[in-house]
Amino acid sequence: MFRKLMAALSVSGIALAAIAASAVPSSASLLKSSGSHTSHSGGTSPHSELCRLVRENVSEGTQVSDAVEKAASENNWQSAQKTLQSVFNQEDKLERQMYSAISGAPHNVKAAASGTLKSVPIIQKAVNNSKNFSQFETAIEKIVNSKKFEAYAQTFTQYETRLCGTITTTTT
Repeated sequence: MFRKLMAALSVSGIALAAIAASAVPSSASLLKSSGSHTSHSGGTSPHSELCRLVRENVSEGTQVSDAVEKAASENNWQSAQKTLQSVFNQEDKLERQMYSAISGAPHNVKAAASGTLKSVPIIQKAVNNSKNFSQFETAIEKIVNSKKFEAYAQTFTQYETRLCGTITTTTT
């Protein structure tokens, strides 16, 4: 579930991870880890603006994922909620960066990014209004399990993988 949430947020460049739910780390701390390294392999344009954003998002998304997962293991919704809310503080800037990075992308990729971005305010509302993990998961599942969202994520993932190859973060 957190993987799909991170995917939803990632499309708008909110520093959370790659688009594919399978490639996106689970959920958590915005604190920088001194021992993490992001690398890539393959791709037709691994040094493009989009790939640079995705690499940054994978690294930062892993940190957010770790913090949310830690809070979940402690059943501390308030901590997870605070971490997730902090992600939305930079949304406008990062959304502009993402649109710039995909300006030369095919129409279907731009449409997928735009369609997924429409879910961001709904996700933000779910984060803000939930009182516990159960409420949050129920609200998010409705969004990320929709056919439209899954189609958008798949389209964007295929484009991103073709351009950027495989991007991974390792923590030492």
